[in-house]
Amino acid sequence: MRNMQRKYGYFMKEKSLLQLHAYDSIKNSILSGELEPRVLYSETKLSAQIGISRTPMREALQSLSQDGYITIIPSKGFMIRQLNEKDMKDSIEIRCAIEGFCTNMIASQIYTERGRQLLKDLEAVLKNMEEVFDKEDCLEDFIDYDHQFHLLLVNYMQNFPAAPVSDTPDFSGCTGREGTYYWDYE
Repeated sequence: MRNMQRKYGYFMKEKSLLQLHAYDSIKNSILSGELEPRVLYSETKLSAQIGISRTPMREALQSLSQDGYITIIPSKGFMIRQLNEKDMKDSIEIRCAIEGFCTNMIASQIYTERGRQLLKDLEAVLKNMEEVFDKEDCLEDFIDYDHQFHLLLVNYMQNFPAAPVSDTPDFSGCTGREGTYYWDYE
């Protein structure tokens, strides 16, 4: 994966284990409905509840905000982002437009060395998706591979402004981006 990160013009910084723990814990609480929209949550209280210091909690909240799960309210806390049908429709339409454009551009370059390498990378990700598809308790792995697949398409263009749009959650019924990384453009 590190080679793919460099090849397609993006770089990911790994999160600390505590930050990952906080990110996963909060995200799971959001997806399970334990944390509800329209409620102001305290970073300090949640840090104590999870049993970590405020720094990894703050970093996890930043990632959750970037991923579209929460809205941070400075000096107060955060709220779960509530999406309406229009938000979901808009997000899907934007992703389709961007990925359609990228796919068209990739098709025109498929016989280049870089284009052939992208095909190999996409095939590898698809193979991983197929391997975990029927396995029990592998939904998160499948979603991670799906996310990698779509990012490979968009990042092939080396057009950094498009990447954050592609990194928003997929609200078409999936749980959205399953991150172990956050984006840092070089």
